[in-house]
Amino acid sequence: MKTNLFKITVVAILLIVTAHSCKQENPAPTLPPETQEGKHTFGCYVNGRLFVPVPGAAGFGSPFLISDYYLSTNSLTIIAYGRNEYFNLSILNPEENIKKEIEGIIYSSYRIQNTGEIIFTRFDLDNLIVSGTFSFEIKPYYSITQGRFDIKMYNYNIRE
Repeated sequence: MKTNLFKITVVAILLIVTAHSCKQENPAPTLPPETQEGKHTFGCYVNGRLFVPVPGAAGFGSPFLISDYYLSTNSLTIIAYGRNEYFNLSILNPEENIKKEIEGIIYSSYRIQNTGEIIFTRFDLDNLIVSGTFSFEIKPYYSITQGRFDIKMYNYNIRE
């Protein structure tokens, strides 16, 4: 009887240890690669700290990242929410492969205009894909570097 109890105890301990060691840790987020396929990515460094949209931000289960193009004003807006911060970038007259000034920037509670630069590596209204890189500063507080995005817009986001 004692032998069976001992065997059961050893097996139970081995199962617990084995099950505990099988837990996969979530990998640390990384800056997304520069792509032009509508992969729904956004990322940058804020004072050297990584920012990427996260699930659950702004009350949504998946990362909150949208882009709207307004035909009537020829303007594009990109919005990305992180845990306790967000970006809202506004660009007039977006064109592929031309460096443009970012007309309006909201980073959390900071609002600035006509600063920073953005280059659209793909601005494709036929396939609804917008991709590019950006950087800007909110002096003297923030330096946003190595910004990149690759967003698949949806038909209902293109507005007159």
